[in-house]
Amino acid sequence: MEIRVIGIVTAFWGLGCAVLPSVLALDITIADPHRDKVIGSNVKTGPSLPENGRVEWNAIANQTWDLESFTLNGSKLNMTGGFNYLTGMGLIGTGYYKAPMGDIFVYIGKEPYSIPDGPEDHDGPWAGASGWDYVIAFERDMSIGPNYLNIKETSPGSGKVNYGIFNSGTFQTTSGSLALNAGLPWRWTGSGTFDLQADYASFSDSEGAHYSLYNIDLSGLIAAANGQPLYLHTTMQCGNDVMWGRVPDGGFTLILMGLGLMGLGVAAYRRS
Repeated sequence: MEIRVIGIVTAFWGLGCAVLPSVLALDITIADPHRDKVIGSNVKTGPSLPENGRVEWNAIANQTWDLESFTLNGSKLNMTGGFNYLTGMGLIGTGYYKAPMGDIFVYIGKEPYSIPDGPEDHDGPWAGASGWDYVIAFERDMSIGPNYLNIKETSPGSGKVNYGIFNSGTFQTTSGSLALNAGLPWRWTGSGTFDLQADYASFSDSEGAHYSLYNIDLSGLIAAANGQPLYLHTTMQCGNDVMWGRVPDGGFTLILMGLGLMGLGVAAYRRS
């Protein structure tokens, strides 16, 4: 079953974004509750550090495996990382190991994991992670196999990818060799129509290459949450890095903030 919720919520988000898109941009990444490995070291770190620059403990630690951030601009989600969403390749030494990018699993009003041993040194398994409510599933390129994202480049380093939002269906779990990297939902395998479209872009900075999937519309999920927080998780096939996000209060606080800022802008315009 697909979810399609449009109307007042979408309209409000659009109004807020049209006025002050940069003000409403929000980093909704939350720190991995497990201990991670910092890129460039072999040190196990606690859950207080930011997601950028860390991968799961005992995983390959370099920029090409790093999932870095979820950001929200209005109701549009952006997912960025050093991992190549287009090719699904991660670098090992002088060669490549293919591990395709996964989908985004959504949990309403509940955290998508439990940590029975406490947050400081728990390496899995991911209890409760399979209890997702929705999935943002990207279309796959069946010409090269069912696992790889069907990103259509419109120019070098940018393009489009179709996706759908579903609340049921089969899924695959990660296939890592350790409890921390295994058993986590990574790709939806149900059937449905991918009739929504997101953007793809790549860029480089001092950290190295980055890849983004953005303009993923969460307005329907925000409406379905009805004021409850939304939790997100995504990972690649091997579970080398897991990224979590949280949209607070189902996003309605941000809607009201956007409308308030829009109202201030209108008032200022009238005074002038």
